[in-house]
Amino acid sequence: MKIGVMGHGPIVEKCLDAISKVSGSQAIAIYNRPRSAKEGEAIAKKYHVEKTYTDFDQFLNDAEIDTVYIALPNSLHYEYALKVLNAGKNAIVEKPFTSTVEETDHLIQVAKEKKKFLFEAITTCHLPNVKALKEYIQEIGELSLVQTNYSQYSSRYDIFKNGETPNIFNPQFSGGAIMDINIYNIHFIVSLFGEPESVSYFPKKAENGIDTAGIAVLQYPNLACSAVGAKDSESSGFAYVQGRNGTLKINSPVNESRELIVTIGKDSKTINLQQSDNHLVYEFESFTKVVNEQDYDTCYKWLGHTRSVVQVVEKARKFAGIVFPADLK
Repeated sequence: MKIGVMGHGPIVEKCLDAISKVSGSQAIAIYNRPRSAKEGEAIAKKYHVEKTYTDFDQFLNDAEIDTVYIALPNSLHYEYALKVLNAGKNAIVEKPFTSTVEETDHLIQVAKEKKKFLFEAITTCHLPNVKALKEYIQEIGELSLVQTNYSQYSSRYDIFKNGETPNIFNPQFSGGAIMDINIYNIHFIVSLFGEPESVSYFPKKAENGIDTAGIAVLQYPNLACSAVGAKDSESSGFAYVQGRNGTLKINSPVNESRELIVTIGKDSKTINLQQSDNHLVYEFESFTKVVNEQDYDTCYKWLGHTRSVVQVVEKARKFAGIVFPADLK
């Protein structure tokens, strides 16, 4: 893949580092708006990216780019992914994929019509330790509960409390805790069990209606799963899958899943199949393999999972009365 990257900041730097470690992928260009040109140039220099753009049309018309990674504010994912697909390029869209299921469905339709690859950049589903956990599900017997927690104090929360509204705490940009951080937990749960029978969400809301923390409950037949996410407080991250015969524990937030502890009866063992210190490497390895092998079936399978997650999050927001502009279109 010859990748053009949109955006700047920590996630873009981590992405560029990951791409540099994946055979068959190369970042060849970075696009930023003119006001962020200096940031884009500095990142390009740091990661040895040859070209920088501040004109989006020029960036999109670069014939050398076959895939575009979109790391823009949440509310812009749909608009720019659509432009990328219509320009005849593959799109990798940073999580959360879109604001609504309707937007997701349209992007999938266009990707299929244009025979282009479309991916959500979500680490959880591609991590070897999560794949290992799935293999042990049957061994822990009849399931009882699933608990997940990813809580990380946002550096922008103080600014928000002082009266400013950064994108991540702004409904206009499809921000909030469930979209930014708890979505990893929801991806984890849905990857294990598919779409739930019912979804509820109990958030802590700010005055502007955005959720700064919250608990989502995904109800399956005879199984309740909780997804806890907060951007206004800190906690150790984890995932527990409890069964009659034992437990499976991810000993970190699921977006990294740094190790898996398998406990069956009195026996316990720790598994770590992840060698890279950059957990984004695994998703870019997956994307590169699928594109190089022209494996549309796997791409569409992943998109089906993404759609399920978008639907769960949309149901959770509606349950809690969290409304985005995209809901009103």
